[in-house]
Amino acid sequence: MRAFDTHQHLICPEIFDYPWIDSAPALQRSFTIEQYQSLIKDFPIEGSLFIEVDPHEQQLDKEASHFCQLAENSDNKLKGVIASARPEYPNFERYLDSISHPALKGIRRVLYTQAVDLPSQYLFKENVKQLGPRKLTFDLCVSETQYPACYELIMHCPETTFILDHCGRPQIAEHDFAAWESSLQKLADCPNLYCKLSGIIEQISPQDNALEKLSPYFNTCLELFGADRILWGSDWPVCELGGGLDNWLDCTKQYAAKLSADEQDAWLYGNAAKLYQI
Repeated sequence: MRAFDTHQHLICPEIFDYPWIDSAPALQRSFTIEQYQSLIKDFPIEGSLFIEVDPHEQQLDKEASHFCQLAENSDNKLKGVIASARPEYPNFERYLDSISHPALKGIRRVLYTQAVDLPSQYLFKENVKQLGPRKLTFDLCVSETQYPACYELIMHCPETTFILDHCGRPQIAEHDFAAWESSLQKLADCPNLYCKLSGIIEQISPQDNALEKLSPYFNTCLELFGADRILWGSDWPVCELGGGLDNWLDCTKQYAAKLSADEQDAWLYGNAAKLYQI
C-alpha cells in the first residue's frame, strides 16, 4: 500500500495571522512539516500537498509563496501547494500571475462561511474558468446548501478540474443521510469533479468507531464518483479537533482493506499522482 496526502495543512502563527483560529484554541500554535512527517512515519505516505489555511486576506500571496518555496526542498514530503485566492474579486488574473510557481497545483476558496450563492455569481465563475487553461484545480470547501451553486459553477467551467473537499462536508451528528446522498448525486454526475474522502473524522470523537461511523459516507462517495475520481487526505492538524490523526490512519487502513487492489491504489495514490502530475 502507498498513499499521497492531498489535504495537509501547516499552521505558522509566527508568520501569518489567521482570523478564524480564535474559535479553535487547539490549533493556536505552530504545526510544522517536521511534526507532520514524524506523525506519519509508520504510514506509507510518499508525498503531500499543502492546503491553504485561510490567513488574513492581505497575506494570501505571502502564504502561497512561502509554501511553494518549502516544496522546493527535496528533504521533505511536500510536493505541491493549493493556494488561497478570492475569485470574487476583479484582480483574480493578476493575483494568479503573482503566485505562479511550478509547485502551485491549485486554488481553494473556503466557501461554507460565505454567502450560499457565491460560487454561482458571474465574476466568480468567470475567474474560476481561468484555472483550467493554467492547469490549476479548484477545491470546493462547501456546505450542503451550496451544492446547487457549485453545480452551476462546475458546469460553467468544463475545462477546470474541481475537488469536493471532505465528502462535501456532510454534518454527521444531525444528518439526513438520504437527502445528502440525493443532492450529492447531481454533483457526482459532473465528470470534472473529484471527491476527497477526508476531513469528516473531525466530526466524531476519538472514542467512536471511525470505520463504523464513516463507512456509509465513503461507500456513497465511492459509488457515486467511482474509484477513478476519489482522493485521500489527512486534514492534519484540523483532524485533531475530532477523532484525531491516529484514528483516521487506522480507519483508512481498515477501509482500504475492504477495497480491491486497484481501488485501493486509485484512492490512496494513483488518482492524485495523475491529477497533480506528481
